[in-house]
Amino acid sequence: MRILLSTLVACLLPLAGCTIGNTPSQSPAASESTAPETATPATTASAPPSSTAGELPVIEVRKGTANSEPATIALNEVAVRDGVTNVTFTLTNAYASTGTADRHKIQLKAGMFGDGQAATDPATGEAMTDDRYTVDGVYLIDGVNKLRYLPARDSSGICVCSRADSSTFLAPGQSYTFSVTFKAIPEGVETVGVSIPIAGTFSKVPVQR
Repeated sequence: MRILLSTLVACLLPLAGCTIGNTPSQSPAASESTAPETATPATTASAPPSSTAGELPVIEVRKGTANSEPATIALNEVAVRDGVTNVTFTLTNAYASTGTADRHKIQLKAGMFGDGQAATDPATGEAMTDDRYTVDGVYLIDGVNKLRYLPARDSSGICVCSRADSSTFLAPGQSYTFSVTFKAIPEGVETVGVSIPIAGTFSKVPVQR
């Protein structure tokens, strides 16, 4: 079962566009872009882990480690629809079960796919503690325009993306699918780089429209 955002905002706050040479930790605030404001916060669906990720398209799969357990990260899709870009990827517990599967579960944790930054409420300036559970460490690289796009945030400063809910555990073979929303990639840009913590950067990923 895919875990996707249950509500996407109609329009987005300004998103990040900065030089490719920067990393998320070097550029927490992001520079200007032209996306309009949003009016409605996004929420994230909640469901048990699913091993049905095979129903999704797979662009590329990378091996990695999550909570000291072997894992794979599959990039499923980069698609521009309805004025935004959606990136979907799937984490799978790749431990080969030998009868001790209960000892090798992967717990989704705060910061697992995060950017390491403490986001603040734009109205109050206070840190948002729940932000650390989001997958806001994912970003896009637009080589044509030499820009880096950070995930969209709503009017409350909340990432328009899935959460790594610490109450979720993945047994060997189980998967969990995440979604992240960005500003629309401009026409003429046919491929982008997609950087995902644990997996690294997927290069020349085709943009679906």
